[in-house]
Amino acid sequence: MTLKLADNTKGGQWRVASEGLECEGYFIEKARLNARRDGLYEWPQQVCTKEWVDFDDFIAAFEAALEFHHGGYDDSVMQATVAKSRRRIAESEEFDAVCREMFPERFTGGIHGFFPSEFDDVNREIVRRCALKTA
Repeated sequence: MTLKLADNTKGGQWRVASEGLECEGYFIEKARLNARRDGLYEWPQQVCTKEWVDFDDFIAAFEAALEFHHGGYDDSVMQATVAKSRRRIAESEEFDAVCREMFPERFTGGIHGFFPSEFDDVNREIVRRCALKTA
């Protein structure tokens, strides 16, 4: 049994199923939906930086799955989880943007094909830019 989210405007990448939460090639068991890490819901933190994930669609489906399988969720924990996940998304996008600028011939998205020293260079550049913003 799969439940469709009536209010989903993003195309329905994620679906609430009788066994948990799913999308093409990814499945979260209903018993693991409520898992937490550092007091926050684990799954939004797990999927937020995956490039193929529509994060807004995931959150809508994740909340619906928690309602369906666990009778609800803690709204303040969800808000904190989403806020932290969105910060991670922004950091990942900034990292990719700096990689694209510094290594345009090799950047294809993600971390593949880079040396550790190049990651250090990218991180130093991000720190430098942050310092300029706060100066």
